[in-house]
Amino acid sequence: RVARRLFGFAFRRAWFTPLAIIGLFVIHWGVVTAYLPQRAEAAGADIGLFFAADGLLVLLTRMPAGWLADRAPSSWQIICGLVVTLIGIALVLPPPTTPILILSGALTGAGAALIIVPINLAMTSRSNDADRGSAFALFSASFAAAIALGSIGTAPLIDVVGYETLLTASLLALVVAVVITLMDRDLAAVPSRRVQAEESVAATPAAG
Repeated sequence: RVARRLFGFAFRRAWFTPLAIIGLFVIHWGVVTAYLPQRAEAAGADIGLFFAADGLLVLLTRMPAGWLADRAPSSWQIICGLVVTLIGIALVLPPPTTPILILSGALTGAGAALIIVPINLAMTSRSNDADRGSAFALFSASFAAAIALGSIGTAPLIDVVGYETLLTASLLALVVAVVITLMDRDLAAVPSRRVQAEESVAATPAAG
């Protein structure tokens, strides 16, 4: 169907779930990038190795995540990524050591790849050539807005509630993302099988 447009911008209701999942998932990254470096420095830990491990695992996990995305239900992969990320972020709730930062970064990087690949597939399958640009523009906007919320948006609260409370709130956002993922029935299907079924239906001649 043709997407609804407002002032030239396209939007489909089917995009809401993937965008909500990615937004809730990324909030923790804003908190981490804003406040974990100072906390790690105070504890005498090397924060650079956290970001290095995160980036390396994102690269290494993207190809297996892509292979898995064609063979397993998207919801399983997304939930696995959210749980892995939650464990990784929970590790840096107490004052971190360098080995803990490396492990945490590796888990968050692997979790990100497991989540983003099936979300991209979902956004692709839920859009067409006419509005796919709008779909991925909204994906980028959701990503950026979540980082801003986790970093700039929490700045007035950091001195009031503290780092641990803000990071715990970002972990709760991951739990909400798990619930939203479970509620989306389309994400429970294997993407490659869904495409085959749609092509089979399209190729079947209409009765009469």
